[in-house]
Amino acid sequence: MNLFKIAWRNLWRSKTRTALTVSVVFFVVILSVAMSSQQYGMYDNMINNAVEFSGHIQIQDTNYIKNKSINDALHLTHALFEDVKSVKHVEMVAPRIESFSLASYGNKTKGVVVMGIDPETEKSISKLDRKIARYKLRIDSLDIDTAIYNRLVELDKQSFVSAEVFDERLEAALGKSHYSRELAGFVINSSEIDSHYLERGEKGAVLGEALADYLEIGLGDTLVMISQGYRGATAAALFPVKGFIKMPLVQLERGIVFLDITATQYFFSADTLATSLLVKVDKNSNVNAVSRNLNKMLPAKLQSQTWEELQPEMVQMIESDKAGGVFMKGIFYMIVGFIIFGTIMMMLTERRKEFGVLIAVGLKRWTLAKILLIETLFISMIGTLLGFLLSYPIVNTLHNNPIPLQGQMAQVMEEYGFEPIIFFSNNSDIFYTQAIIIFIVSIVVFLFPLMRLRKLNVIQAIRD
Repeated sequence: MNLFKIAWRNLWRSKTRTALTVSVVFFVVILSVAMSSQQYGMYDNMINNAVEFSGHIQIQDTNYIKNKSINDALHLTHALFEDVKSVKHVEMVAPRIESFSLASYGNKTKGVVVMGIDPETEKSISKLDRKIARYKLRIDSLDIDTAIYNRLVELDKQSFVSAEVFDERLEAALGKSHYSRELAGFVINSSEIDSHYLERGEKGAVLGEALADYLEIGLGDTLVMISQGYRGATAAALFPVKGFIKMPLVQLERGIVFLDITATQYFFSADTLATSLLVKVDKNSNVNAVSRNLNKMLPAKLQSQTWEELQPEMVQMIESDKAGGVFMKGIFYMIVGFIIFGTIMMMLTERRKEFGVLIAVGLKRWTLAKILLIETLFISMIGTLLGFLLSYPIVNTLHNNPIPLQGQMAQVMEEYGFEPIIFFSNNSDIFYTQAIIIFIVSIVVFLFPLMRLRKLNVIQAIRD
């Protein structure tokens, strides 16, 4: 008879024990998949935000890397642009000029990062145009009843980049009992603001939303900027506020002003200069190779750095968090290992006489071992597959619908510099990894019963 059929029938000789063991594997797989999905979803979001803002690679003057001074800016030349663009896998190159300034409005002043950008090129690299706040809810200006007002308090003075995002947040805040398309449409239309992205050559400023709230500055108001320019030149100018921008990191949003690069160069007296060149690569897997090729062809004074080299703290934090996740999942799989081990040992003990008789009539020990191994793998596979069947739709739904945090939890996340949203990943590697680990655990656990089977005394087993 087929060994698989024999193993399958043997499993269900004790339905309760098999069901309990499968259930343990099932729940551990679900927990591990959920934990891994949440971990890698957050990592992916952090990495995507970092890459969007800083580019895959930045080219900077070696002195600027050490000092971060505008006096060490690099000279933008057509030849440099063309040389960088000619490197294989490079999709786009964008100049930036970055320095410190004091930003003031009324009686309030704050130190900010001034980021001079090419608005058109940045659309393809950092996608800043998609982060412009288009709507801002002010519930005091709305003619709504008290029940609706109380539910919308948590969204008061919050900004939204699109009507779709705004509508989702309204639906979550109002609940099914109060939400309607008509009410949402009224609130969204009443909250629209004339905030827009920069245009090339425009003398205007786009402020981080949190910075604008701190300065209490509105659209059309004039922002006063004072700084030190290139080679000690005095930098002072007035910039009309054209728009507000929502950044993934609240700490960044609290202190950033975007200007057109031409206006920024004029402000800092740094014509034809940039502090960095951002490089967009076609695939993440090609980033390191492109960086090496750039360093080979760039002048000795210039150096390319990958996003990992630019943000080592974030990489280190991700690696340490991964280690914590591995420890927790290790505990889960130890539990699975002990449960499977106990199940196999009980099966071996209960069928000791049966095995003795089978060996006595000529069945090879190796054949018995194969049957036991198949039974072990069946238990693992059933639990793993059931875990996948339940966890995949859940993880996929959470991946497509990240969980926004509210209240104190959101504040805590923002204080630590994270976007107050829980992201999930549906990468297939998460599922493959669990299956491989369960398989390895099953094989390792099977080794001890295998040794017991090899040493089985046939005569004593039959007498038992």
